[in-house]
Amino acid sequence: MKNFTTSFFKQSASEHRVVLKLTRQGFYFTVLLAVVLGLWRLSDYYKTDTFAENGLVENLQLATLILSTLIFLLTAIKNAFYRPVLFLLASLTAFCCIRELDSLFDKILPIVSWKFAFLFPLAALFYAFTKRKNFRKVLFHFLDSTAFDLMFTAMIIFIPLAQCIGHRPLIESAIGHTNHLSYIRRLIEESMELMAYVLILLSSIEMGWIATHFSTKEGK
Repeated sequence: MKNFTTSFFKQSASEHRVVLKLTRQGFYFTVLLAVVLGLWRLSDYYKTDTFAENGLVENLQLATLILSTLIFLLTAIKNAFYRPVLFLLASLTAFCCIRELDSLFDKILPIVSWKFAFLFPLAALFYAFTKRKNFRKVLFHFLDSTAFDLMFTAMIIFIPLAQCIGHRPLIESAIGHTNHLSYIRRLIEESMELMAYVLILLSSIEMGWIATHFSTKEGK
């Protein structure tokens, strides 16, 4: 019995990586579930203000994007090998931050508004071009990682679901005209956007974990 227990729990290197991956994914699932349940409880308290313009959920979205950007940047500063991809990811989340503040920048920069944020990914792409030999290797490593899977899932939620299903004409066609149509639209769009941004935050954490534990000699 002792030999069976020892052999059952003894793991090879590949099995150990799978267990670590499943553990992290279980944690990510728990976080997403907590976000959904949290929205449920917050809606009980804040009622219709929960998903209002510049309301609680939009502020949570912005905070999530800011935190993701900081994690990508801090990881990039500490790890030169992954820096080109991390800067690119940070530029995309920074772009989303500025886009979320469009009403503010409409007042501050009435002509350009939030569109100056396009400079962030352009600058990151230029930096990646200067490190193109290393960038290609790191990019494919990222594309083969759980961090990319989380990011891609966020894209699926953000575009086909939040932007398309949360589109007002579609909802109106499906349920007809109602006085609560605007709130229903914002409920669908904003809650799904928050889920997408939380997935991006988890992707930044995963990328930080990868950069810490799987850096190669080139990054030292």
